[in-house]
Amino acid sequence: MNNMLNEKKNFIRHVLMNSPPGKLYDLVKDINILLGSSVSIQKILEEVLKDYNEKNYNFILTDKNEYVITCKKFKVNHLYFIPKLKALVHVNHLKRVRNIRRQRKEIYIYIYIFYIL
Repeated sequence: MNNMLNEKKNFIRHVLMNSPPGKLYDLVKDINILLGSSVSIQKILEEVLKDYNEKNYNFILTDKNEYVITCKKFKVNHLYFIPKLKALVHVNHLKRVRNIRRQRKEIYIYIYIFYIL
């Protein structure tokens, strides 16, 4: 069972990381149809989409009409930094949803640590 899950993970990673521009979420829908939408498949998809988005510097629109740049440079723990809003947001890469977690005063501590490291 674990070996089968690893094969599925490798297949998903290969297909999505090599997807043509603009076709990523079409492929995610196709993978859900082919492999089902079990919790383990959804976790694998979330992980691979995070890697894809960070590798390709993808943008995700927030509810305040600002964009989150999904890259490792703007990542603090599991949150992404939006300089213009001075906020940290959590991004669900599979659903393309973002939630603002911290703003203003708390953010400066993270920024300071972020730039020191």
